[in-house]
Amino acid sequence: MLGVIIGLSRGLFWFFSAAIASFSLVVVGLSLTSGLAEAAPHLAHYASDRLPLYLHMIFGPLALALAPFQFWTRLRNRHRRVHRVIGYTYAVSIAIAAASALVLLPRFAGSAWATTGFALLALAWFGTTARSVFLARARRIEAHRAWMLRSAALTFAAVVLRLMTIPLMGTGLTLTQSYDVTAWASWLLPLIVTELMLRRPATRRLPA
Repeated sequence: MLGVIIGLSRGLFWFFSAAIASFSLVVVGLSLTSGLAEAAPHLAHYASDRLPLYLHMIFGPLALALAPFQFWTRLRNRHRRVHRVIGYTYAVSIAIAAASALVLLPRFAGSAWATTGFALLALAWFGTTARSVFLARARRIEAHRAWMLRSAALTFAAVVLRLMTIPLMGTGLTLTQSYDVTAWASWLLPLIVTELMLRRPATRRLPA
């Protein structure tokens, strides 16, 4: 039964990572051709900050798309160089996406509460990923995998945020108001699940 649950979880991880990353990159393409106000009106107020906005919109989805490959056992075992290249690309993408997010936050339309939540997400996202890279270079592989799981959980916040936004707006909240919930829950929930998973002996070797 545990194997079925793990297999299902991995399948959903791959599916939602690919789906949301693809959707986000399509929005980038549409905004470049038809204009930001047409493709993403909720981001139109960032018109004067196009560079950090597009850096975040491109490299955030790229990190999300690459995250599942870091846990692909066959790829890691048979093609270690490819695994490392993908890993470094993933880490650099997060560094760029997290830094650009912090640059954009002063113009964020949400509340101070939501702004704080997204700021902590960006810092934790960069911090967990940097820690993972450091441990990999030090050849502390088990610790590296644990921190990569934490990094992936924070990367997956992009998916959780979107899955939460629709039902929240269905209750009558505006998109901006929904950020008061999603700015925290989108990353704390997957991070809590990851920490619980890492502390269970039966699942401690999930990334292997």
